[in-house]
Amino acid sequence: MNNTLVIYDTTGRIWVQMSGDVVAPVGVPFLWVDVPDGKILTGVDITVTPNVPIFVDYPISEIEKLQADIYYIAMMGGIEL
Repeated sequence: MNNTLVIYDTTGRIWVQMSGDVVAPVGVPFLWVDVPDGKILTGVDITVTPNVPIFVDYPISEIEKLQADIYYIAMMGGIEL
């Protein structure tokens, strides 16, 4: 996880995400967010105060799906990989 500056509008749409040596803006809504491993920041929930980040799980790639299938088939066939 790393500390990320998120600048968003009044609808919760993210306009900018920055990490590193950044300064918080004045006059626009922003959050400092720690994005957990395996998650993607998709927006900001503005219906609650204070506003909170919205995360979703990072999607599994096609390669990861195929690897899981290979391990499953090998396991069902009694094959060690």
